[in-house]
Amino acid sequence: MPTHYAASLQDVAKLAESRDPAELSAILGEYKKLMHETIEAEHGFVERFLGDQVSAIWGGLVSQSPQMAAISACRAAQRQLKGLGAYNAASGLSLRICIGISDDPATSRTLCRLAPARKAGVLIAEATRALCAETFAFSEVEPLEAAPGRPLRVFSLK
Repeated sequence: MPTHYAASLQDVAKLAESRDPAELSAILGEYKKLMHETIEAEHGFVERFLGDQVSAIWGGLVSQSPQMAAISACRAAQRQLKGLGAYNAASGLSLRICIGISDDPATSRTLCRLAPARKAGVLIAEATRALCAETFAFSEVEPLEAAPGRPLRVFSLK
């Protein structure tokens, strides 16, 4: 079972309004480079970039156990948060990223969109968290209404 990952920059529209096109392009280029390098370093595969949005997968193209796929995706997310923090310190920017990780691609995109409202940088679905609970620390956040009457337990990666 592969692990799916979705990420995007928060407040990218505000960033675009305050920068000229060349500067915005350079910022997004550094962001994409960071995302691509950290995903590949953790044996993931970037499926696509769409503007500031990134989709990736672990365990789909390279043989990995479901547990190792989940662990690798979480490691990449932690490296991205750290790398973005270093980029912010060097550039004087305050870019923030939101990431969703799940065994379902649609759920990972939804978690990514909900991360800012849940005050989390990385949100992980319950089934994916269970695969790597011994490796990382998590805190439970408000459940997601996956379908009427069927809440999805969601966790924040610490």
